[in-house]
Amino acid sequence: MVKDKKRWRLLRDLKKGKFCFLIGVDNWSIELQKSEFNSLYFLLLRINEQLLVIKDELMDEESITFELEQLPWYIHLEGKKKRMEFKVCF
Repeated sequence: MVKDKKRWRLLRDLKKGKFCFLIGVDNWSIELQKSEFNSLYFLLLRINEQLLVIKDELMDEESITFELEQLPWYIHLEGKKKRMEFKVCF
């Protein structure tokens, strides 16, 4: 599996063994175990669901912040209706 966008990429190669997922952004990347990747994936789904619930109710100038933590991940999403900044910490 390869997802390649302008600034990021996602690779999955189960033949690599323990660290079979790679997430890359610009000149930075991280290799993850399957369990680490799955926990990040489900946390991202949760924050996306929360954003979708309220996004249509936000006014254009209104700011919003979401934070979710589930070890080993911390996700921070903030911005306005039309522009969000997203940070993930491991």
